[in-house]
Amino acid sequence: MKAPPSFLALAFTLGGVAHLTATGAAEPGAPSTSLRAAAAAKGILFGSAVKASSIKDDARYREIVVREFSVVTAENELKMAATQPAEGRFDFTKADIVVDFATRHGLEIRGHTLCWDADRYLPKWVLARMFTRQEATDLLRTHIHTVMSRYRGRIKCWDVVNEAVANIKSPDTPLLFHEFLRYRSVVSDFASNGVCTA
Repeated sequence: MKAPPSFLALAFTLGGVAHLTATGAAEPGAPSTSLRAAAAAKGILFGSAVKASSIKDDARYREIVVREFSVVTAENELKMAATQPAEGRFDFTKADIVVDFATRHGLEIRGHTLCWDADRYLPKWVLARMFTRQEATDLLRTHIHTVMSRYRGRIKCWDVVNEAVANIKSPDTPLLFHEFLRYRSVVSDFASNGVCTA
């Protein structure tokens, strides 16, 4: 039995693929093998973060994604700010565009991300409230269960807790989601709750 390919996903700016012309054809002297094929020959997956809006509105973008990549990651569409913009109200419109497109074209999907305390990726309602330990735990579990259940069997791997350790160059930044949900006592088990729930 052949071993599954190694998983390699690289962030890649589609507009920066220098050897492609406006029609998506290879320029003279450019490699004739797609990045996808070259990676597959080495037993790895090659991919990129993708945006729902570009998938929806840009035919060239779609063509390049399908030709060049074997795995995609939703850029922001699966983050909590996008999937649960209001407490208890889930919106998968943009995430579905990415997942449906990838599924239709036989691309692997990496789910990014279920938990991340970066303010810009949290919905405003989360940032505006103080949560008890139990409320924070319940919120996390419900969110993870709802998102993962929707894409069960379609997304094969997930970033569950993203960037859980602070950047050591910033000593004022606490370790392990010190500010997540603005309730400090949940910090000690936040990462383990997230992973166990997933």
